[in-house]
Amino acid sequence: MDYEYWYYSYKNLYHILPNPVRWRDELKKSFDLVELFFFGAFEQPDLCTEMPKIRAVSNMIVSTDNQGHFHKKDMTDFIMLDHIYQYAMEDKGGSVYILFTGDGHFQAVTRFLRQKLHKEVVVYGIRGAFSRQLQETAARTVQLPADDEAIRGCYRLIIDNFSYLAEHPQKHVIPTFAGTAAAVARYTGVEEATIRTALQEMLDLGYLVRKDYRVEFNRIVKILAPDWEKLHDAGLWEYPQ
Repeated sequence: MDYEYWYYSYKNLYHILPNPVRWRDELKKSFDLVELFFFGAFEQPDLCTEMPKIRAVSNMIVSTDNQGHFHKKDMTDFIMLDHIYQYAMEDKGGSVYILFTGDGHFQAVTRFLRQKLHKEVVVYGIRGAFSRQLQETAARTVQLPADDEAIRGCYRLIIDNFSYLAEHPQKHVIPTFAGTAAAVARYTGVEEATIRTALQEMLDLGYLVRKDYRVEFNRIVKILAPDWEKLHDAGLWEYPQ
């Protein structure tokens, strides 16, 4: 598992954070797990705070921080590849190898495991950051985040948008469904269709409500308004201190 790749891909592409426990539990539904190795530059401030989540599923953590000539991400790939080859040559009997990386550098080791050692190789990767060539070398691939996880990650982006509007009433923004979806998508880079799905889910759950808003004497439009109390009770928002 290249945790560095998982963390930054989720953060930059989807504005969410990894959930190692959920991932481990999903794996256990299909595989008898023997060992889980996590690789990354864990001395970096962002990744350091992730350590308790990782330790909840495995103590096999390999820090790839270095002061040498390699860029840190290159060093993570190098160390991870070296571990895979060494582990494979020890041949501890596992029939399936699960790799979590999107880097095309792992094509060769995937072929080695499949063609030389006759192992099944399943590769997990992040949508939008997953080498096509690597996918083609694996026996099976799984792309994350799952749709429901990506949509839930949008809740925070939508709430942040409403918080900003509440703090800047002078902007006179009229938060219609379409306008909110377009604005959040524009500022975050998330696909508008995904934001729309998240907005509808939040309406269905009662986190948002539709209200009438008069824009002219004889014209009323439907706007969205957050139910701050429900958002707070759900752990999605905190009252200002």
